[in-house]
Amino acid sequence: MKIKIIIFILAFMGILNILFIYFHIKNVNNNILINQKTIEIDKLKFENLKNKYFLEIKDNFFPFDPNMKIISIQGDTLLFKEILSPRPKLIFSFSKLTCSSCVEKEILRIKNIESTFGFDNIIILTNYEHIRDIAMFCKLNNVKYPMYLICKGLNLNVYQNNLAHYFVVFDDFYLRDMYIVDQNSPDLTNKYLDEMLLKYFTYK
Repeated sequence: MKIKIIIFILAFMGILNILFIYFHIKNVNNNILINQKTIEIDKLKFENLKNKYFLEIKDNFFPFDPNMKIISIQGDTLLFKEILSPRPKLIFSFSKLTCSSCVEKEILRIKNIESTFGFDNIIILTNYEHIRDIAMFCKLNNVKYPMYLICKGLNLNVYQNNLAHYFVVFDDFYLRDMYIVDQNSPDLTNKYLDEMLLKYFTYK
């Protein structure tokens, strides 16, 4: 009887060990799969940032046409040079095909910085097809900044890729310090805006 009990206990412990080893191996394999997925996601994020960085390089110091026509939400046709000044302007720009939720997030971000940059120093540009679309966008998002429709498409790589972006421009009409928004890295956008504030909008 005692031998049977000992055999039973040993068999039971053996089964427990086998189960422990099985679940341990399964857990290790799951961790490996999770790590592999994390590495793949990080690779994709890195490639995305790298591609955006090269687009920024290509488009920086793009010379705007001072006589480029733009239209206000009131329907007035202006020249680009008429909305610029010797002081810098922070431009937020996007195309009609840019992710709408991405644009809305940036509008909220801009609202948080308007007092530090100065309301008059922020301009929004887009290439929507109709003024009513811009007016509706401003109403839905409570946009108070000057917003203009670009009459002709800009020959910018960032527009061709429909990416939301920021840049700074003076009345010399050269695009400066472009930054393409990355929704996966909101801290980078905040860092960019902090740098632009110090570089251009902290008047001494």
